Amino acid sequence: MNRYWAFSSIAFKNAFAYRTATFLSIFGSVFSILAQIAIWHYIFRNDAEMIRYMMAYVVIAQILSIFLNNNISARIGDKVTSGEFAVDLLKPVDPTLSFFSTSLGTTLAQLVNRGLLVILAFSPFLTRIDLDIARILLAAAVCILGYLMANIIYLIIGYFSIVVFEIWPYSRLMNDTIRLFAGGVIPLAFFPGWLAEISKFLPFHFLYSFPIRIILGDISQTEIYQYGLLMISWTILLYGLLRLTYRKVIQHTVIQGG
Repeated sequence: MNRYWAFSSIAFKNAFAYRTATFLSIFGSVFSILAQIAIWHYIFRNDAEMIRYMMAYVVIAQILSIFLNNNISARIGDKVTSGEFAVDLLKPVDPTLSFFSTSLGTTLAQLVNRGLLVILAFSPFLTRIDLDIARILLAAAVCILGYLMANIIYLIIGYFSIVVFEIWPYSRLMNDTIRLFAGGVIPLAFFPGWLAEISKFLPFHFLYSFPIRIILGDISQTEIYQYGLLMISWTILLYGLLRLTYRKVIQHTVIQGG
């Protein structure tokens, strides 16, 4: 297990080496929040309570995007393109766990670099709503499971790089699809009926909408239990799909390598 922590540690330290990229990412997060707040403030300019709700929603969604966003698919694609993936198969480590460990280190660095600053800078917007410690802790547990689910999805996408020329378009499409249907851009409550039904059928709403609603107290206990069980079921199902995909990738790699 120590060897996998080493992957996380190296990724964590490397993330601090690129100061310009870090500064630009912080600027991008702050600008995105301010732009969204301005839009929602204009839309609900006659409803002070809704303005407070949407300000908190935007800030929490941005923090979640920092937590969930990673380049694990691109990292796998680069290794496949360069041939390093075949070499990794010879190492005494599980490639899937090594990719996940590296992603974890990068995520922790992003939370330190950007997440803490966003929380401190926009904390006044969060203090305007009724925050409950129990709800926050429950949402944190959901976010951890959501992080695992998101990484499984991106790992599956990344392993498809063994059969496609470029993986980044698929990774970008998946990232945008998740943000849209998870409520990361617009709350699902604002979706038209047919689009809301599609979003409920997909597992993505567990990543953004579910934990945000828990924090904001916009969900009943019954829904929390139901969604929690569904989220666990989806995670298990996706993990099974990941293992199946990985086995197919190994077979394809062996056949191609002779």
